[in-house]
Amino acid sequence: MVPTLFRASGGASVSLAEASTSICVDETRVSSYDLGGRPYVLVRDAWTYRRAFDGRLLQKGRGRTGRVRQLLGAESGRAVVEAARREVLALLDQGLPSELQGTTRAEAVRRLERIAAMDETALRLDAQRFAALYRTSTWRW
Repeated sequence: MVPTLFRASGGASVSLAEASTSICVDETRVSSYDLGGRPYVLVRDAWTYRRAFDGRLLQKGRGRTGRVRQLLGAESGRAVVEAARREVLALLDQGLPSELQGTTRAEAVRRLERIAAMDETALRLDAQRFAALYRTSTWRW
């Protein structure tokens, strides 16, 4: 697939690359997803969140006292991931630009719908499949 970049109706930029989908809502909110619809990097304000296959989020950035690198608790992590998913739902509600046609439009819709479908339950089940496959429930960073 040839990488495609387009601006959605609400002003967000969407990039369809060979192995990922990235959405830039504004200069402080950028989200990257794998082709399964799983978020793997979320940028919110001055923070970067890296999501592991087991569902945990690593928060990185600069705090008041210097560099911060910490694992988020389940509740905090869910809120960050869900906020990004809601941005994708808003993109789908606004509709894609009319200039986007044919197979590129179909691929954009397919990817955005897959991302939107990865709600809290779907991501939890996905993390459980990962844990069962690799027979682990605890990862060390």
